[in-house]
Amino acid sequence: MKIQQFYQFFLAIVAIGLVSGCDRSMATPFANSNDRATTEMAAKLDRQFEIRYDQVVRIPAEDLDLKFTDVVGDSRCPSDTQCVFQGRVEIVLQVVRGDRDLGNVNLVRQAGLENEAMATIDGYSIQLIDVKPYPQTSQPIELSNYRAIVEVSR
Repeated sequence: MKIQQFYQFFLAIVAIGLVSGCDRSMATPFANSNDRATTEMAAKLDRQFEIRYDQVVRIPAEDLDLKFTDVVGDSRCPSDTQCVFQGRVEIVLQVVRGDRDLGNVNLVRQAGLENEAMATIDGYSIQLIDVKPYPQTSQPIELSNYRAIVEVSR
């Protein structure tokens, strides 16, 4: 009788291990996998696409995912005023290929610094084309309202 109880206990432990192992293997490299499931959008290489803050864009043919994770700073001159300096905007994209987190790229839009609007990672060139909305003096931009126009090429 004790051998049968031990055998049942052993099988229960193995089953729990298998179930929890399956859960971990399905985890995404992104901080919150629920975001990926609800906000994923498909894009193609060599075509511009829009990505919202906290959204994941997938390029299926390359098994490549990009997530807009942060706006480091936005000092662009508001559209309803005049400035001597145009300012700059800097965003962060997390890049994942398959189940491998390739890291973050910081992309900057600033007049005269076009090379900072592009980054290369794992053979992919990621270019920041534009960041929207454009600032206005009367209305601060909520992080959740930011959208970036991006193009990925090989």
